[in-house]
Amino acid sequence: MVNYPTGFILKPQVDEFEALPEAEQLVMCMADIVGIVTVPHALIQNNGSYAYITKRIDHKISKDNVQLIAMEDFCQLDLRLTQDKYKGSYERCAKIVDKYSSRQGLDMTELYLRIVFHM
Repeated sequence: MVNYPTGFILKPQVDEFEALPEAEQLVMCMADIVGIVTVPHALIQNNGSYAYITKRIDHKISKDNVQLIAMEDFCQLDLRLTQDKYKGSYERCAKIVDKYSSRQGLDMTELYLRIVFHM
């Protein structure tokens, strides 16, 4: 979107899903309350409705440069093709955490919290 701050993602209201920005903000606030670390997020006024705005964590921005920060998800760590992204399981995610984490206990606890929160 034009004239919005670099380093943020703006999600305006769309006709297909009423109150989607408000719903996304609600879920992020709930995640904050239960202790899930989230990126900075907020609702902002946008032409008579709300838009959801969140800080990008995959860009490091300086005055002269935007540096992309590589971020991997479970699909990539499991060497799955993008089209197979949603064919995994929670068990598979736990095995990936066990394989790649240098702090398995803490990361398994975080995975469990996120799974329970998601349900």
